[in-house]
Amino acid sequence: ACAELVIDQLPNLVDNEDPGKFLELLPGRGRELRNWADGIITDEIYKLGRNRPSLPDQDGRLRHPPALSIHPSQDVVSESVLMVWAGYENRPVDWVHPTVNVRDRRARAVKLMGESEPESSLRDWLEALCEDGTPEASLAALRTAELLVTDELRERHRIEIFGSRILLTESGDWVGPRPGKVFFPSEYAPSGAHNFVHQHLCSTAQGLEVLGRLGIGEIDAESELEQVVTTGLFSTVHWTDFWRLVRNVDEGRALSTIEKRPGNAAPLHVRVKAGEFEPIGEVLLAGPVAGEDDEPQVVLDAEYHKAELGLLKRLGLNDKPTPE
Repeated sequence: ACAELVIDQLPNLVDNEDPGKFLELLPGRGRELRNWADGIITDEIYKLGRNRPSLPDQDGRLRHPPALSIHPSQDVVSESVLMVWAGYENRPVDWVHPTVNVRDRRARAVKLMGESEPESSLRDWLEALCEDGTPEASLAALRTAELLVTDELRERHRIEIFGSRILLTESGDWVGPRPGKVFFPSEYAPSGAHNFVHQHLCSTAQGLEVLGRLGIGEIDAESELEQVVTTGLFSTVHWTDFWRLVRNVDEGRALSTIEKRPGNAAPLHVRVKAGEFEPIGEVLLAGPVAGEDDEPQVVLDAEYHKAELGLLKRLGLNDKPTPE
């Protein structure tokens, strides 16, 4: 009867200015227990509350706890960041109100939800903001993500944020806001297919600022080469296009970019005198071991590669086999 009375009164306790405040009136996890009866009543309150409207949603309306989601933990998402997420007018309402995050209220909310770890992941929380599929939703989620990315952020959380599909592209796809994987449009004409930020996101000062702080920039030859090296050297590689791209990048920067290629990527291929592209480790410069006319399947086509010959030598190309 006591537990029923408490739960029945919850709608009368909701403060429209602070919908989560009434949670402070509920018993905690057991620290306040004075005797065995307190424990029984406490358990009954949460059991009943789990099946009644007892947690405020984003609009401040009481809902059944299992019907709601709760934001990531307090050590990752601050109150100010929560308010930015909740400030988007078309946010999903089936998430607990941000005022639940104050002081001991969250622990009581978690207990009402009846799950050991009900907190949503950062990715789920950020992507939920984009449910209406609009550029405005994307910008709201990006603003939230940008505030989360600080020097103190744990690496696993950083990976989760940049893997969240919250950035709307010009083609209508949703991708993670990974620098070097999605770009602002620019006057540079890339050779391949790339993801470009939706025009609406880069048409305002706020959008440009948020995206810039997340590391998104214009595409140019260097950024295109980096994307090709890190993601494109795994299946069919168009080496003619690859070397054409390399020629538009400073030699030192091209070298550092190529050296970043993943260990499981295809080996670099260079063109030989016979007109084919072969792995660089199987090719020699014309010299004492292999003459230009004697070994066309082995000797580098120096005329084709004249612009990047210095780069190839820095990458280990020689006129003699290199001992393994």
